[in-house]
Amino acid sequence: MLEVGSKIDNDNTSAGELTAEEFNSLMTEAENVIKPFQTLDGTKTKQMSEVIDIMTKALTYTDVGTVNAVQLTRSATTSTTETLVDGMTIIFTPANANTGATTLKITTLVAKPIFYNGVALVAGYLNTTSKFIAVYDLANDRFNIDVLTGGSAGQRQKVADAVNVDEAVSKAQLDAGLQNTGKVLQVAISSNSVAITSTANIPKDSSVPLVTEGVEILSLAFTPKSATSILYVKVHSYGNEDANNGDNLVFPLFEDSLCIGVGYKGLTGGSGSSGYNYGDTFFTVKRQKGDTTQAIYSVRAGVNSGVYEHLGTTGYTQNSDYGSLRASTIEIWEVEV
Repeated sequence: MLEVGSKIDNDNTSAGELTAEEFNSLMTEAENVIKPFQTLDGTKTKQMSEVIDIMTKALTYTDVGTVNAVQLTRSATTSTTETLVDGMTIIFTPANANTGATTLKITTLVAKPIFYNGVALVAGYLNTTSKFIAVYDLANDRFNIDVLTGGSAGQRQKVADAVNVDEAVSKAQLDAGLQNTGKVLQVAISSNSVAITSTANIPKDSSVPLVTEGVEILSLAFTPKSATSILYVKVHSYGNEDANNGDNLVFPLFEDSLCIGVGYKGLTGGSGSSGYNYGDTFFTVKRQKGDTTQAIYSVRAGVNSGVYEHLGTTGYTQNSDYGSLRASTIEIWEVEV
């Protein structure tokens, strides 16, 4: 912009007149303020004030959209934004909780997908009580979002509220998981303290265990929230081999009918009460299912010969011991990649 000094001073001589270059400099400056926000319109006389209004309220938006379709607007006195700019930042409180992948539309602009941590939103991420900050990513043509209020503690509470569990999961467990992994999408747990006796054996050989072998001691239906997430399936199982006929306690883990892991306990012993070999085993299987359809995760148990007992009838492993509080458990943690 050119320096015009004090030329506009009611002096009607050439000394008080603006040259074309000086006048055009002033107009160009004004145009450059308006054009990033509005198209120049010769019929308007308040475009500069409208642009100032836009800039001063740049972060103030109200969601008037529907589920999975955020649509942001501002007060009626504020002009619309006509261009998405890389790094453009907005703050809003959702009008609806989302149930899956979600888009964000600013006024009349084209809706763009919302991502969190590089992944499209999953159900339950947006809620109507928190403020969220969204930043437009031009390279990927999307909005990247995060929780503005609540911080990391708020994120953990949101995860806890959304957890789908059969039994209680402590906040401490969630905290521990979040410290060492990605975002926890959901956790499910099932347990069994019932005494079970079975003569269905699982052979000790090079074959993969079958879903028809042994006896089922645990079962948990689970539906992933994301096709790209990782499942951590953790199993803690009890058992004993009655009468010392076999020395191998085996606990195969199945996703529907597919064996995806095996827990094992080797046993030795003599005769009589000392021959009722008992033990427990703990193992974890890391699994990417690759879709969002429900599967049944089950644990079967057996010995290679003789009788298998789950918290059975021997003096060492009766399920009534300790108030029947001992139990085999299966838990599934779904973690965002």
